Amino acid sequence: MIMSVLKAYPRGLTRTARSLKMVSLLYGVVLFTGLVFLFPFLATLKEASGFSMAVQKMMEGFDYTVYTELLRFHGEGLKTMMTVALWLILFFVIVSVFLAGGILGYLVKDKKHFSLSGFFADCGQWFFRFLRWGFYYLVLQGLVAALVFVPAGILLVHRFKAGMPEDQLFHTALWFMILYLILSFWFVIIGDYTKIGLVAGDSKKVFREFRMAVKFVVRHFFATYALYLLLLIVPVLTMFLFVKFIGSGDPATAGGVVLLFLLQQLYIWLRGGFRVWVLAGQAEYFKMQKDQGK
Repeated sequence: MIMSVLKAYPRGLTRTARSLKMVSLLYGVVLFTGLVFLFPFLATLKEASGFSMAVQKMMEGFDYTVYTELLRFHGEGLKTMMTVALWLILFFVIVSVFLAGGILGYLVKDKKHFSLSGFFADCGQWFFRFLRWGFYYLVLQGLVAALVFVPAGILLVHRFKAGMPEDQLFHTALWFMILYLILSFWFVIIGDYTKIGLVAGDSKKVFREFRMAVKFVVRHFFATYALYLLLLIVPVLTMFLFVKFIGSGDPATAGGVVLLFLLQQLYIWLRGGFRVWVLAGQAEYFKMQKDQGK
């Protein structure tokens, strides 16, 4: 088990290093789609700029009076901004689902050469199957949240009424949150192997591949979980270093603004590479186990 994980990790990195054209393409698509929504969002922001000072006050700390004034005098502007933001999130989710088909088509099929036509053909081929899985995934995550937080809420209310100290209530809530994160990550892993299974078997049976992914992840629980957490170490550390470095800079100068912009673009590019690395590592582990008949 440990050897398989230790082999899949560097193999995924090697596969990602050979996929830099695809990583750059992912960056370009994200940048383009962001720019498509940037201009209407800026127009909306300009329209609602009358409450900029109020927003600044709210950033300093919640003020109910300022909040009431925002709703009273700028409610329509806020509503418009929220609508645009929600559409933006939905659009990026759909783009992410679309791109996942191209990424996994290239990785799982172990293609030797990257081509735009092949990439977008895979995006189109797997889009509706991945979109269907996305719907199932949201339902499953909702059920997990309900199974954890409904009992947690009942228990916390009961203990609060019984006069339990606040620190004990906090620790109880913390344990439930940890349980939710463990289960939530587990379904993220299952989701990745479901998509890998769909591509590997050229299957249209989404729910069948989900069942197969559950069996696969349960059978290799510690290995799949350990591999996923191992693959998250570098992205998390990179994000921490970027935030720390950006926070220590001076964006007030022209050089600071340029440097901040370049760092943000580099982070977006790296984030695409990290996503490919995670999927490549999992795809390599999946292929190793299938080759061994496990």
